[in-house]
Amino acid sequence: MASVADDLGLSAQTTYSWRRQDAIDRGEMAGLSRFPTRHHYAAYNGTAPIEMSSGGRKRHRLNPRGNRMLNHAILLIAICQLRQPNTTGWVFYERNLEEGKTKKEAIRS
Repeated sequence: MASVADDLGLSAQTTYSWRRQDAIDRGEMAGLSRFPTRHHYAAYNGTAPIEMSSGGRKRHRLNPRGNRMLNHAILLIAICQLRQPNTTGWVFYERNLEEGKTKKEAIRS
């Protein structure tokens, strides 16, 4: 595989990622099944909000922790869904805007 990667000009990191994903696909490594709940997965990828409250006002801020590359990929998926009307993501976004959330809050939620 190393010679093929060299011929294609792929980095060692890329070939490592491909091998790891291949192992997950074949069931040799744990993928999403390693997270007991969706909340654990959200904490891992950085989409779980952090509560920032003051007095009686409850707000949530963007979580700077977690797997930033995975978080970015999830954001790109959300943005792509917003471009197509009547997708699940678009309907969810519109509903959040109607509830009074800002555009950024609606995308993140």
